[in-house]
Amino acid sequence: MGIGKSGENIDKHKLIVKLGEFTLAEKGKVFENYDEEKVKEYMKWDSILIEVNLNLGSDTFECYTCDFTHDYIDINADYRN
Repeated sequence: MGIGKSGENIDKHKLIVKLGEFTLAEKGKVFENYDEEKVKEYMKWDSILIEVNLNLGSDTFECYTCDFTHDYIDINADYRN
């Protein structure tokens, strides 16, 4: 959601989004081998890697953050329901 609302000129057909080793989206749609149960298990880990590849060049950016509160997660997960 944040990628689309960033205001940047992003080509969704070049975009790849991954959580750890699991590809979530590629070429403008949900990845064909996406397995939500495996991703849910991965999300229980203490450390989660989120990779957003725009395929627009060679620059990289790395960011570290902290655990979010339960209220924060509830508010941001609500759009999916």
